Amino acid sequence: SKWEIFIQNYNDFFNKIKFRAFIPFKTMEHALKNFLLLSKSCLSNSLSEFLFTQIKINPQKFLLGIEDSKLGTKIYEKNNIKVISNELVIEIIRGIRLHFDKFIQNFVNFGLRKNLSNIAFFFCQSKMSLNFRKTDTMVVQSNSLLELIEKDLNLFSMIIKEWYSKHFPELFRILPNNYLFAIAVKFIGDKKRINFKKEKELGILIMNRKEAKKIVEASKTSVGSKLSPYDLSLIENLSSKILLMLDFKNQLIKFLNRKLKYLVPNLVTLLGENMTAQLIAGAGSLKNLVKFPSSTIQLLGAEKSLFQALKKRTKTPKFGLLFNSSFILKTSHKNKGKISRFLANKCSLAAKIDYFSLFSTSLYGKKLRNQLKDIMQFWKTGDMGEI
Repeated sequence: SKWEIFIQNYNDFFNKIKFRAFIPFKTMEHALKNFLLLSKSCLSNSLSEFLFTQIKINPQKFLLGIEDSKLGTKIYEKNNIKVISNELVIEIIRGIRLHFDKFIQNFVNFGLRKNLSNIAFFFCQSKMSLNFRKTDTMVVQSNSLLELIEKDLNLFSMIIKEWYSKHFPELFRILPNNYLFAIAVKFIGDKKRINFKKEKELGILIMNRKEAKKIVEASKTSVGSKLSPYDLSLIENLSSKILLMLDFKNQLIKFLNRKLKYLVPNLVTLLGENMTAQLIAGAGSLKNLVKFPSSTIQLLGAEKSLFQALKKRTKTPKFGLLFNSSFILKTSHKNKGKISRFLANKCSLAAKIDYFSLFSTSLYGKKLRNQLKDIMQFWKTGDMGEI
């Protein structure tokens, strides 16, 4: 189009667009400070002073073209300059930006590209504003991953028990534990290969010599059918996968516990690692959890029951994820609702302390936990304690 040709042509463009004034930034820090303010649609003092010095006479008759309408509103409020922001202004600014490198050579003698790259780098770095101590994304994702691994392990363990029980059904009764069962399956393989020489090795692996002796004796009188080598190799491979998943699960639990103790020490002291991870995951993030009132924290995880109760006009639930807390489990049925409200209140306080505190400490969590114990003791014996 004619307009595009006009913008692309440097001489034609600046014959129509007249240069009025230009002022460079004093330092890179000064430029970065102004860029950050402009990115938030805020008017900097430098820009305000520049406009004031250039538009001295009848600023109300002057029409300033600007791309950001929010910034334009603030310029009008502070400097009383009329501002316009439309497609024509945006296209003119696009033309200025296109020819800026060539145009600015008449006013500055430094490497423009290099300085722009440096400012862009620091600008992006400052906009990221990451606080790794308060980053709870890994906690939420680790908790979800842990739940997924738990489901997969239960499924795989059920399958391997069902498959191997056709060959050696007595083993499941001797070793009901999934981890020990997978170790025994991988070590034994074909039940005919097990003998008294391997009994000691098996006893070391499952950490129980008596159980190892029972397995050897049961293998002699087993009523299971014979499996082909291909079937046995498939079962052994599945047992290897289960063992790897169990090892990774343990590593993930250790990582999650260490991360939680560093991120929310008071909440962990109050609820424990598992409950804390579920609570943060249920809220979506620690920031969301801090924003929630104690009544919302009390019912986290029981949203469906709450809406059903409101719809059917029945009794609303008294607790959600907090039901698994040791405080609620140890309390009598008539006091479960009370302790749930009390616990949710303390969780809200602990989360806020952890999120806003500048240093990591679990002293507040211990104090809140003692208060919960005192209130439970009061309901049992009538002793007020430190309540």
